[in-house]
Amino acid sequence: LSGKETGIYKISDDKILAAYEILNRYCECEPSSAVGLALYLQRYGEGKINPRDKILIINTGKGI
Repeated sequence: LSGKETGIYKISDDKILAAYEILNRYCECEPSSAVGLALYLQRYGEGKINPRDKILIINTGKGI
């Protein structure tokens, strides 16, 4: 997204590692490539993601 949702977000190492474990089940990756998924999981947990929306998470690290 861009606009009002654009920003710098803090994500704990624990959340990144949890997202890494999920992502690594489906493709070879490194922890830095799981940050997008970690942010999604964090914002979903905070109720900031509509469960009916379709979300695309970009893997910018090693993998796919």
